[in-house]
Order: sequence, then C-alpha cells, then structure tokens
Amino acid sequence: MKKNRSNVNKIIWNTIGTTLNSFSSMIFLLVITRINGIELSGVFSYAFSMCAIFQSIANYGGRNFQVSDYKKVFSDSEYFSSRFITVIGSVVVVLAYLLLFLNSFDVIYFVLILMLVKFTETFADVYYGIFQKNDRLDYVGKSYTFKNLLGIIIFFLIDILTKNIYYPVLSMLFVNILIFYFYDYLKVSKVSKLRIVSFKKSSAVLKASFGFFIYNFLILVISNIPRMTVYQFLSESELGYYGILVMIPSVMTLLGALIISPVLTDLSMYHNEKRYTDFDSLVRKLVIITLTISILCMIGAYFLGDPVLSLLYGISFDGYSITFLVFIVAGTFNVLTVILSNLLTIYRKTKLQVFLYLSVLIFGITISIIATIHLGMNGAVFSYFMIMFFQYMLFTAYYTYEKREIRRLD
Repeated sequence: MKKNRSNVNKIIWNTIGTTLNSFSSMIFLLVITRINGIELSGVFSYAFSMCAIFQSIANYGGRNFQVSDYKKVFSDSEYFSSRFITVIGSVVVVLAYLLLFLNSFDVIYFVLILMLVKFTETFADVYYGIFQKNDRLDYVGKSYTFKNLLGIIIFFLIDILTKNIYYPVLSMLFVNILIFYFYDYLKVSKVSKLRIVSFKKSSAVLKASFGFFIYNFLILVISNIPRMTVYQFLSESELGYYGILVMIPSVMTLLGALIISPVLTDLSMYHNEKRYTDFDSLVRKLVIITLTISILCMIGAYFLGDPVLSLLYGISFDGYSITFLVFIVAGTFNVLTVILSNLLTIYRKTKLQVFLYLSVLIFGITISIIATIHLGMNGAVFSYFMIMFFQYMLFTAYYTYEKREIRRLD
C-alpha cells in the first residue's frame, strides 16, 4: 500500500511539473502582452522560439537518449561532461546568429538572457535523466513546479511594478540558477557522484546520440520557419499576433504527445509479437481521439476563440476566426505526423525520417518566404498549414509503404 502511494505521488508531481513547464511560455506571453504590449510580446516569443532551437544543440541527444541507455553504455559523468561540449557549440551558433542577422537590441538582450536560462536547463536535464533512471520522477516534477511557479510569480510582480521587460526576463535567470543549485544539485548529489571526464569519453556520447539530436533539431526548425519569416518581413505587432495564434497548434501537439506516450509500450509489444489486429486497432483509436479533439477545438475556436483570447490578452482578435480553424487543422496534421513518426520508430525506421524532415525543411523555407512576402500574415499562416500538410503526406506515404513491406515479409 505504501509503495502504491509512493508511485501515485511520483506520477502526480511529474504530471503537475511537466504541465506547468509546457504551458509556462504561454503564461509569460500573456503577461508581457497585457503589461508591455503586443510588439514586445512578439519579439519575446520570437527570441524564446529561437532559444528553443539553440537549446536543442546544447541538449543534443537529451534526456530521451540518456534514459534509454538501459545497458549503461555511458556513465552519468560522461553524459554530464558531454554537455560542456554541446553548450560551447551552442554559444558559437548563438553568437554567429546574432552577428549575421543584425538583430534589434531587444532580440539580442532576450536571446542572451534566455540562452543563459536554457544552459542552466541543459545541465538540469542531465540531472533529470539521473532522477528518472533512479525512479525519482517526483524530483523532476517538483523541480519543474518550483521553477515555473516561482518564475511566473516573480516575473509578473517585477513586470507589473517596473513596466520594464528587461528586469522580469533577467529574473528568470536568477530563479533557474536558484532552483538548479538549491534543489537539483543537492538532490542529484545524493544519488550520483558526478565528475568531469575526458574529451574522448564525452565526445563518444555525442557520436552515439547524433541521430536523436538531428531529429529533434529539424523538428524544431521546421515548426518555426513561418515565425522566422514573419520576423524578417512583417511588423513586430504582426509577430506578436502570430506568436499567440501559433500557440494553438503547439498546445495541440503537446496534448497529442500526452495521448501517445502512454500507449507506446503496448504498440511496441503488439508489433514485436506480430499482433497486427491489436496494433491497428490501437492506432485507429489514437487517430479517432485526435480527430475528435480537433473537431471540438474547431467548434470552440470558431465561436469562442475571439472573445476568449481578447479577454485573456487584452487585444482584439476580431476577424481571426478562420485563422483559428486553419491553425487547428494544421495542428491536427502535425499530431498525426507525430503518431506516424512514433510508429515508424517502433518499426526501427528512423534514418529515412531525417531525410523526410530535410525535405520538409527545404519546402518550408521556400513556401514561407514566398507566401509571407506576397501575402503578409495570411501567407505566414498559409505556409504553416502547407508545411504541416506536406509533412503529413510524406510520413503517411512512408508509413504505408513500410507497414505493407513488414507484413508482407511476415
């Protein structure tokens, strides 16, 4: 009974923490829009999304690769040490980006401070991997909870008192350092003794996890291509609106991941045991759930999207009803692609997925630039939709082919 209670406690803390961490960027955006205006909101959302891309370089293979190392090919210290290499690589990329693209002072400030936040999170991510491998996901959940709750509260208070966005953004760094040292570091020291290892050992981790890195990096870049073109060709106000609206498919993708994750083990078992009827039945349920949620979101967005978002953000969304629907359909295509990608991973078909994403990347850059230049905000929304649709079609074709080949051979 005590063990069951402990497991429930771990699940609850991890769920609370993960949810808060996923929605924190939306809350920060809401606070900035209401207090500092839609223009600064747009610049912040752009900088935040760029830092997510840069962080994928720092995280490299990330916690997913670390926790999947059941045979303990690499030690905790090797994972920890490898992050020094990736952080240095990420710093080089960030500085090159800031110098080459002649960004405004606001973007430079936000990117530099947020990247320091992300670097703290990069090392914390190794700690989270250690916690997870030691069956202490409650530590991860508590860290996320403390960090995000404290971060949001302090951010709001400083921003509302000073009306100067630079100070609350800086507070994010102090909160992350505070939780990193007084919680993450103290907890991890109880379960693992970390030390710096040689460059050779550290780089071996990077070589082994390269597939995980390039996969996550491409997904992040692809989803942010239209936002980059909005930043380059449109106004900061339009960038702000885009940053808020694109949260719709982002939240849908998050919900999709929450739906898919619990059944991946069952899908893997059905595939390995050649229980194809059960496998297909579970996939159909995933698709039905996705489509049902999407339809409900479309109905809600069409009738309530404008008044609800206007109430939350304090700006008008009049005339955006169709845009809401386009983003929801695009989000649906993205969730279905995530399902297909996971199924292909179960089939152990990962290498070609990288080439599919590279194809989507080239397509996305081309259509986003052309559409945004000629059609403005509508072009950016259209290009996001087309990217997700094109991606879905590629993955559908590849999954259908691999499924037929695997079952034909069996």
